[in-house]
Amino acid sequence: MLIETIFKRLYKPLCLYAMHYLSGNIDEAEDVVQDCFVKM
Repeated sequence: MLIETIFKRLYKPLCLYAMHYLSGNIDEAEDVVQDCFVKM
């Protein structure tokens, strides 16, 4: 499945990117990234 492949490939880099905007909070960054993928 295409979205699964994209998720696996981009999840970690997107979490690291989101952490910069969330004061280094990995839990919130993961939630943001997961929410975006769920909406897709």
